[in-house]
Amino acid sequence: MKKSREQLKAELMEKMEAGLEKVLDWQEAHRKFTLTELEEFVLGLRGEMGEEIAEAVLGQLESKQVAEVLRCELCGKKMVYKGQEEKYIETRLGGIRIERGRYWCPECETGIFPPG
Repeated sequence: MKKSREQLKAELMEKMEAGLEKVLDWQEAHRKFTLTELEEFVLGLRGEMGEEIAEAVLGQLESKQVAEVLRCELCGKKMVYKGQEEKYIETRLGGIRIERGRYWCPECETGIFPPG
């Protein structure tokens, strides 16, 4: 279900606040640290936050419609829509989970997640 702008903003603000808490907790636990240690922590947190933001925003996309006609690349037969399925993908932000339509060829018994 698509969220309103305010609902999405509130969700993202919660994620940001949780990230800030992690920074403050880390700082309290590491009274003496090197620049390299700080960089490693911040880069890890940046990756984690990027993944969470990307998942939240991608979850808003309304691209969950069924493709009109999808043909199997192997045999050319019409593929059958099997519903939405969660898929893990690697992005430049890190690994995220998205929902994608899954299609199945009854002839070749192969499945695909079409690009979208």
